Amino acid sequence: MKIYTLICCFLISSVAAQAQLKIRQSFNDDESIQNPAAFSITIPKDKSASYLVDLGLGYTLPRKDPKGLRTGFLVAEYHRTNLVDAEINNFQAGYKHQWIFSEPKITGLPQNDNSAATYSTFRLNSTLKYRYDKEEGAHGAAATFMFTYFQQGSDQKLWLSSTKFSPNRKFHYTLSPEAGVEMQENFSAENTIYKGFIARPVGRIVFGFGQSKPDPEDQFSGTPIWMLNLDAAARYDLIGESYNEEKFHPMLRGSLDFFLLYKPVKLTIGGSYVYGDNPLQGFRQFNFRSQHYGLIAFKIQK
Repeated sequence: MKIYTLICCFLISSVAAQAQLKIRQSFNDDESIQNPAAFSITIPKDKSASYLVDLGLGYTLPRKDPKGLRTGFLVAEYHRTNLVDAEINNFQAGYKHQWIFSEPKITGLPQNDNSAATYSTFRLNSTLKYRYDKEEGAHGAAATFMFTYFQQGSDQKLWLSSTKFSPNRKFHYTLSPEAGVEMQENFSAENTIYKGFIARPVGRIVFGFGQSKPDPEDQFSGTPIWMLNLDAAARYDLIGESYNEEKFHPMLRGSLDFFLLYKPVKLTIGGSYVYGDNPLQGFRQFNFRSQHYGLIAFKIQK
């Protein structure tokens, strides 16, 4: 791991803290999911550089909703790596809208130990973005609509989207399911196999387990020490099909992250393993086989 990666993380985290930007790997999912941006670069003396950038930046627009049930974001994402056989060079920019369907339903109130109130609610995360993929030579549009049921507090059931703590509050568990649809339309491409419209249903579930320590300023969440995440998603081309005629797109990701900073941004270092394909981000199959790679990198989320 080169020092350039650490410098890049420091500069982006400093800008984000001052400009009140959000940092993630992607803005298609719910913000309750741990999905940090990742950076890695190695520059050998006499060989080609190896690199990975999975970065999304979002700017929160001023809210006109006094209850905070609707929030808009201007977002941009850049995904690039040569760690796989079919390289990735993908850029997206557009708008994200988060809609909380109803005011959170309070089912428990804070007790004398200053624990947070428990509540549950439905969310819809929708995005509309311009998409450019240099490897495909394609320009187009992409839209996603992802539903999630979010709940907070140890009184809630774990089998739905939630965060639940152990009795001593040193460990926490999360389970975050999402379901929805994504669409893409390539208006132009260097090869006709990349043109056309595709619509696909998406199902996803993320399980997290981690250790934390008490935080006097945040009695509910605490300060995380480490976190293990298992992320599984499945996509199916219901209308149209991808370039290789494969309609099913599985995606598996596992990560173990150790927190170096928690405020003003989450800065971690950890390992990841990725298998499958994600058409919107340009992570494509190679010779009709899913790609995979392992990585140790610095990661940032805010």
